Amino acid sequence: MAQEKITYYRNEKEIAYIHCENCNKSYPMHTHAEHMVAGIVLQGSVCIICQGRRRIYSAGECFYIGQDIPHAIEPVEDKTYSIVNLCIPVSVTLDEKERKETDAMQLKRLIADTPQLPLSVKDMARSIALSPYHMIRKFKNVCGLTPHQFQISPVEGFKK
Repeated sequence: MAQEKITYYRNEKEIAYIHCENCNKSYPMHTHAEHMVAGIVLQGSVCIICQGRRRIYSAGECFYIGQDIPHAIEPVEDKTYSIVNLCIPVSVTLDEKERKETDAMQLKRLIADTPQLPLSVKDMARSIALSPYHMIRKFKNVCGLTPHQFQISPVEGFKK
């Protein structure tokens, strides 16, 4: 069996390229806070769980996962797969007007940039001047996860 190999590359615009070759890894439910992902399966098959649906992508098929869309990736039947992902920062695709951060995006950035801080729901709500209930609803509507789910999700691999 060929050895697993994962290659990462990121350019100056923070566009990342990931090539997973002969992988058998599962990636639990998570989101990409600042990227959208376009990928192609080169070999084998992967199951992507997204928005409550499971879909199997096989060699030659492409997939797209938007920013803040909760998803998971699993090998099919425990077999290896090879995929290429292109992670494109949303800031590259947005115009100046769209770049203005909402309360939820500010909180998301705080959580992502300071994972070592033990932020409580009250702390998070206070940081954007909202009630805890309103903050949780607004965050989930914008980001796809509650603040706590986002806080405990796997950290993206492309932070500075």
